[in-house]
Amino acid sequence: GPGSASWALPDVPAGTYLLWARLDADTEIGEVKANQAAVAKGIRGKVINWCALGQIRHPGGPLRLQLDGLNAQSRVGRLVLTNVPSEAPTE
Repeated sequence: GPGSASWALPDVPAGTYLLWARLDADTEIGEVKANQAAVAKGIRGKVINWCALGQIRHPGGPLRLQLDGLNAQSRVGRLVLTNVPSEAPTE
């Protein structure tokens, strides 16, 4: 069945962030969550590329990021949480 992956960030300052992921081809993510709140649904990576997963408004403190509904071919190379949403990751 579908898999999941999660990351716990212990102390993230309050702010508005954009979450990026480097996805391999044929990656499918059913839902992206930040502290159990849905950020995005139905993400599909068609080629190896950076993909904006969604905006997160965080009040400060611990932040748990979770990717649910990963298919068997899913590969997430990196995650970037940035407060500079105008700049896409390049490497």
